[in-house]
Amino acid sequence: MRCAGGGNCAMSLASFKDRLDRVRHRFVSTLESKIDDAYQSLSSLADVTPAAATSVEETYRSIHSVVGLGPTVGFPSITRAARGVEEVLRTPYEKQRGLTADEILVLKKQLHTLREAASRELQFFYPHQAAAPPITTPRFRRDSSRALDRHKPGIRSASQRRCPQV
Repeated sequence: MRCAGGGNCAMSLASFKDRLDRVRHRFVSTLESKIDDAYQSLSSLADVTPAAATSVEETYRSIHSVVGLGPTVGFPSITRAARGVEEVLRTPYEKQRGLTADEILVLKKQLHTLREAASRELQFFYPHQAAAPPITTPRFRRDSSRALDRHKPGIRSASQRRCPQV
């Protein structure tokens, strides 16, 4: 393959693999924050909130990036689950409005499904190493959300979050 300048543009397989690994690592390392941000924005997505349309747009774009990049870097389950989140947000995003109470309930379920899919798939791809911060499901009260523990390595599902017995 020749470049416009006359040089060789071919990328070596090792160089391509290295670049793909970096993109995959970036995808994994930002995934939890995208899910967390969506959870944390739930109260601002409600149709009664003045800036709801803006919050819906930001959340939609963030999840859409997961849907777009997920299959490219080899995470089909995460992609399918993110599509579920994206579908809940699509109509409000297109109509530039906030979410109804029913849509917020569905969104919470879809976000939980995404978090669980991410936990399972990342454990499959990275069984012996800490691929990213733990992915845990926050418990919500009406007025606030619980902060997530980002300090322990590995991806954990809800059933794995229990403290070990001493």
